[in-house]
Amino acid sequence: MKAIFFLFVMLIQNDLCYSGWAIQNSGTQADLFDVLYLTETTGIVVGGKVGDEYGIILRTTNAGQSWDSVYGGSRLLRGIAFTDVNTGFVVGNTGAILKTTNGGINWSQLNSGTTQHLRSVSFPPTATGFTGFVCGFSGMMLKTEDGGANWITQQTGVTKVLFSIHFYDAVTGISVGGDNSLGDQPVILKTTNGGMNWISQTSPLPFALRGIFLIDQNNSFAAGNDNALIRTSNGGSNWNSVTLPGSRYLRDVYFQNNSTGYVCGNFGYIIKTTDGGATWDTTASLTTRYLEAIHFLNVNSGSAVGHGGTILKYTFLTGALNSNTVVKDFNLSQNFPNPFNPSTVLKYELGIEAGVTLKVFDLRGNVIKTLVNMKQQPGSYSVIFDKGDLPSGVYFYRLRVNTEDGTKSFSQTKQMMLLK
Repeated sequence: MKAIFFLFVMLIQNDLCYSGWAIQNSGTQADLFDVLYLTETTGIVVGGKVGDEYGIILRTTNAGQSWDSVYGGSRLLRGIAFTDVNTGFVVGNTGAILKTTNGGINWSQLNSGTTQHLRSVSFPPTATGFTGFVCGFSGMMLKTEDGGANWITQQTGVTKVLFSIHFYDAVTGISVGGDNSLGDQPVILKTTNGGMNWISQTSPLPFALRGIFLIDQNNSFAAGNDNALIRTSNGGSNWNSVTLPGSRYLRDVYFQNNSTGYVCGNFGYIIKTTDGGATWDTTASLTTRYLEAIHFLNVNSGSAVGHGGTILKYTFLTGALNSNTVVKDFNLSQNFPNPFNPSTVLKYELGIEAGVTLKVFDLRGNVIKTLVNMKQQPGSYSVIFDKGDLPSGVYFYRLRVNTEDGTKSFSQTKQMMLLK
């Protein structure tokens, strides 16, 4: 053990890549239903409280270190879409459609022409930016061709709730839904002509579908109740069920590219695939709350949001070691579970605002992952460490903290074990 400790303290200073999920402080207890980042630092979250019927829009300009409330109203808000970094739309209950033209700083109400609850909005990425779609209760589908000034009701032929809509390009889109309960009767509608017609498709599972993502014109995934995840590789002519770990009510699905995708659901459930959906791995849960939406700006930055003001942030950054001394107003807890496989949660507390690094080392003292490298506000934080391709064995994790004025610093190291 003395030899191991000697190897550890003779740490090698490295710059490297790393990744992980962390809980952020939203400043609200409202339920959050959708999230979208416009840049690496600017993001928008929408939500409200079911039953109390109020809606909020939160905005961050520092990658979620703090969130400002930029809108409050009497209608629950559910979905977000932006056509560029300035122009965006939010939809919600009783026909609510809001628009911003300055990156989410200010919002104005539009006339949707309906009082139906609206759940999702999509503006095709290759369209002009003026054409968009909104879906909601009672099979409601609205289309605008003038940037939201006017909305036209489209015929869908269904009366169930359309929970989600997503377009791959200007002509190809899918909307999914079902009963507004934990029940059955799934709905899949597809258009290949820019919404002029919507054709019904058949799900292999009898459960309502809550989220849809089109990877390309042929490959799509839909997620829903009772652990339902289905996929198509032929544009929806056939949908097949996907076997998943655990048993959850799923809410959203998002793919970064053809290979890497995520699904979220209740009890803080997040699963990930890196082989196009052939296999899925569960991440350690940072929360027991329902996660309603998950979104990635790129492979380096993503977020998930859910009930009770829950915001999780995924980062993939680079960093270097610093030299610190110990003070008493910071703390690093033992990881849990320990031993672990495939992932574990690392928790720490900050007494004051400070720059934070949290890194994992092998027995040789080499940095193998850096989980945090940023300035953070006072509070308690939890970060997931995933084993990735690491072999079984003993690893160390170290928290280092420096205040900006250099008056306080902290360093603490703990041991954990990976068992495969």
